[in-house]
Amino acid sequence: MINFVDVAKYLGHYIHTSLSDNPHLRSRMGKANQVFGALRQPLFANKNVWRKVKASVLVTMVVPTLLDGAECCAVTAATLREMESMYLRWVRTCLGVTPYTQRKFKTTSEELLQRLGVHPLHHYLDLKVLAYAGHVQRMPDTRLPKITRNSHLAGPRKVGRPSKSRRDGVKDSLKRKEICVETWRQKVVDKKSWAQTIRNIPKSQGTCASWARASGRKSRAAPAWAHKTLQLIGCNVE
Repeated sequence: MINFVDVAKYLGHYIHTSLSDNPHLRSRMGKANQVFGALRQPLFANKNVWRKVKASVLVTMVVPTLLDGAECCAVTAATLREMESMYLRWVRTCLGVTPYTQRKFKTTSEELLQRLGVHPLHHYLDLKVLAYAGHVQRMPDTRLPKITRNSHLAGPRKVGRPSKSRRDGVKDSLKRKEICVETWRQKVVDKKSWAQTIRNIPKSQGTCASWARASGRKSRAAPAWAHKTLQLIGCNVE
């Protein structure tokens, strides 16, 4: 349990005495939920709004609110699962699908994302993490962000696995993007080429490459009475 009494806010980032980034990430989750809740009834839960519009607003407004400052955080696996669970709940709301109907018809989360036309949450997280990592790598060696990234604290450590660092987060993003961990520093020299590289969808993700467009809603055939005026207004009225 995190005690928010020991949290200080500096330049919009929450700093905890344990040096954990979870307070900041949880605060962003609360802010993103507020944005989504404000637009839930008029937009996301409205059946008269196109799915493409819902996906565009979700990706351009709600997701950036959630991932604000995430490129400077060490996102653990447990925190990422919580964020993905909340993200999938937003997707179900946009599609009008409940957890019960998802289990009843055995609909996978990948099918819901493909139906709405959006990518998984880790795709947008990897874009921010790798873009900032490339920006820091192109800095001169005298810049403070690069010195901090390459620094190593010497001394004895406690027993057990060390806490996850931002360097580990960059490695995880590189593995998900199927980019070589050993040669990625040479690729960031060309800024445009690096931007195109991190936007590519790995082939191992299957149908994720075609998720840029929302699937259209099937047109329903008009009922028989719609083509007969007498049945529409009554047999005794002409």
